[in-house]
Amino acid sequence: MKKSLVILTVLALSLLFSQNIFAQADQTVHFEVKPVAKISVSGDVYLAVITGIAGTPGLTDSIEHSSTYSITHNAESKKITAKLNSAMPSNTTLSVELASTNGTSSNKVLLTASDNNVVTGISKCAETSMITYTFHADVSAGILTSDSRTVTFTLTD
Repeated sequence: MKKSLVILTVLALSLLFSQNIFAQADQTVHFEVKPVAKISVSGDVYLAVITGIAGTPGLTDSIEHSSTYSITHNAESKKITAKLNSAMPSNTTLSVELASTNGTSSNKVLLTASDNNVVTGISKCAETSMITYTFHADVSAGILTSDSRTVTFTLTD
């Protein structure tokens, strides 16, 4: 009798808990990845022509290659352009070269107030690479007190 009562109790309890009384709700989650195109550069650069070769009109170029740029983009192909905010003083030039592991560098590009391609065909990437600036002055430039130009880099299609 005791055995029957225990078996009957176990059966009743299992029927009670086996009815799976629960509730559920479904939710659809939509997602997308938007185009991302970011570029930044490291700090300011200082270039000074301080010497030359006797008998030649071109002074020794000042070259700086300690600054860097960083890009992140997820599109198929981008390029970087560069331009100056205003023209350089007479008889001086400023050139730039951007190293790249994900695109084609245009090597040393003479900067003007118009956009110039400096790296093309950049595939999807997150990259930090070196910038090299070259400042050139002829003796006819004379003596220039400290001056500056802003170089604007644009990551674009």
